[in-house]
Amino acid sequence: RVQLAEEGNLQSRLTEGQAGDPSTCTPNGLPDTLNVFLVGAVINFVGLVSSVPIALLNHAAVSSGPSWPALVDGLRTLMQKDNALTSYAVYIVINTVFNLSLILTTSYGSALLSFLSLKAAVPLTAILSAVPWPVIGAKPLNDKQWLALLVLIVGISGFRLGNMRRERLLA
Repeated sequence: RVQLAEEGNLQSRLTEGQAGDPSTCTPNGLPDTLNVFLVGAVINFVGLVSSVPIALLNHAAVSSGPSWPALVDGLRTLMQKDNALTSYAVYIVINTVFNLSLILTTSYGSALLSFLSLKAAVPLTAILSAVPWPVIGAKPLNDKQWLALLVLIVGISGFRLGNMRRERLLA
């Protein structure tokens, strides 16, 4: 860590890349940590801005019809169909919490732990597919999916337990 002899004003520290408390900066002057909510907000903003152009390009690539009327029709369905807007709002909340949990896992755990957690998302999605959702319906799990989920949970738990033991030995 670097202790600055003179802090100066906020504008000069921002110009030099040294915002915040100088004692929490790395030798190159950048902060040690990022604000999780700032990272989450940036990720969600980029997703919001890029989703419409990507949806239009995707429709143009896989369909012979015009893209814009299909987007308008989809938005109209979202607003007019029973429970569609509520279901989408629930999805937005769950997706935001999921993204923040991945950022927190990377911040406090490791990138590998986040990767392993993402691998558990597929079987967990399969479990949630058994719920009778208003728009998409339900599909029950088979035995192979239960087994895959169990193996992934045991693997992730073992990995995290090993990391915690290693950290205790190094401390």
